[in-house]
Amino acid sequence: MFMRTIIGQIITMGLLFYISWKLTIITVGGVLFIALFVTYYGKKVRDLSKIQQDRKGELGSISEEAIQHIRTVKAFSSEHQETKKHSIKNQEAYEVGKKTALYNAFFSFIIAFSMNGCMAGIIYGGAILYRDGEISIGNISAFLLYMIQLLINFSILGVVFGNVYKMLGASDKIIAIMKHLPIVNSRGGSIIPDDKVTGEIELKNVTFRYPTKADVTVSDDVCLTVKQNQVVALVGQSGCGKTSLVNLILRMYDPIEGQIMFSGHDIKDLDPKWYKKQIALVAQEPVLFSTTIRENICYGLDNSTVTEADMDLACKQSNCYDFIHDMTMFPDGYDTLVGEKGVKLSGGQKQRVAIARALIRKPKVLLLDEATSALDAESEHLVQQALDGLIKSGEQTIIVIAHRFSTIRDADKIVVMKAGKIEEVGNHGELMEKAGAYKKLISR
Repeated sequence: MFMRTIIGQIITMGLLFYISWKLTIITVGGVLFIALFVTYYGKKVRDLSKIQQDRKGELGSISEEAIQHIRTVKAFSSEHQETKKHSIKNQEAYEVGKKTALYNAFFSFIIAFSMNGCMAGIIYGGAILYRDGEISIGNISAFLLYMIQLLINFSILGVVFGNVYKMLGASDKIIAIMKHLPIVNSRGGSIIPDDKVTGEIELKNVTFRYPTKADVTVSDDVCLTVKQNQVVALVGQSGCGKTSLVNLILRMYDPIEGQIMFSGHDIKDLDPKWYKKQIALVAQEPVLFSTTIRENICYGLDNSTVTEADMDLACKQSNCYDFIHDMTMFPDGYDTLVGEKGVKLSGGQKQRVAIARALIRKPKVLLLDEATSALDAESEHLVQQALDGLIKSGEQTIIVIAHRFSTIRDADKIVVMKAGKIEEVGNHGELMEKAGAYKKLISR
């Protein structure tokens, strides 16, 4: 369609030139002016569209946060502040929208003015040429018809280009994301045969800094070996790099220096999708989707391959079987809808469902990142019972970040971290005898 329009314009220009080259110069001047103006207008509109999308995004974020955290807003009586923040951003978005509308109106005026100016110029020039006997009335009429067709098509192209520039401005961020190449590959790599998968994790001289904090080293030359079916506890003050190590093992990031080995293979060489099926994470704040308990537990798995017995076993191991099958609270059992972000479940119930989701995958490595720290005493007791059972079962390699003394004490190896480095390694008895950093943590 675009090419046919261009070809039509070229043919029309040829006809105009054939009728009168002098009048054609006037027409070409008008067309060039329109083309230059469209280019200038397009750049301005693209910039404004980008700013407008940014303002709308900020406005949406403020609204979403206020609605999601409405209980906190009401608890601190902050409705007025949130309304004021929304009004300020809304006004900013309005100002940008108003400026865009003014540019659109100015564009329409200039296009119409240019067309009418060209027509006036053609009529005036044609009258002079007719007076001098260089052109006939019929030729002037034909020229005007061709010129009007040419200018209308150019004005339509101008509107099309204007809309294209608007879309480009609005989609700049999307295009940038689509062009972005991830640092960690999401596909490709080798798969270890099942009989060769041991679940052993080894960190060799791992150094890491987050991309957004390139000047802060969160893991500094860390060396650590976690044997098959061994329980290793990571302890230390907040911000010492424990969760960062878990993220590296999950391959959310790649280390700047060093290697992370899984069953004797560098995880960079393994297929990421296969590798992450060998590992399960239970985070401090469980994330549930607004669907059924069954679909949350089976998340990431093919539901057709998960039997009811698998579900029951995972739920019993995670200490959530009883409350799921309590007909007074959950008459639909596994098919109970949990609501948005699991709002129909308590904190302890959500955490136990998250543990069941991890266990049903039958992972070789289980990562527990402070899985009880955000719970009340009763919920913590129930979740801790489930975790203690897993730790004592010896069925998985377990890396646990915890502050609970009983969990730390029962670990095969305790790793004390400070400022991204490993300060002490040993079991509970060995570290207590050293009377070093671990004993100080325990005494506190």
